Amino acid sequence: MEHCIVSPAGDQVIKGNDFVHGDMERLQIIAPAGTRVADGDVVEVRGEDFTVQQRMSFDYSVGRRPAVFWHQPKVVFIVERGEVSGDVA
Repeated sequence: MEHCIVSPAGDQVIKGNDFVHGDMERLQIIAPAGTRVADGDVVEVRGEDFTVQQRMSFDYSVGRRPAVFWHQPKVVFIVERGEVSGDVA
């Protein structure tokens, strides 16, 4: 995908007793109109693989009839990536 806007949507450190420690990174992607993504798709963002979380995504073009041809609402979706670590700060 080209011409996307990428911004942080959250970062979470996971640590505690009785489970694996890790770090979750979440990004919001604003993609061009007509971009198709599905829950579980893997996309590469800046060299790293992220999984699409469709339940938190939204296509602004569905159900809209543009008044002018250049009006093309964007597709917004959230991707997540996690790392397991033995030493999380």
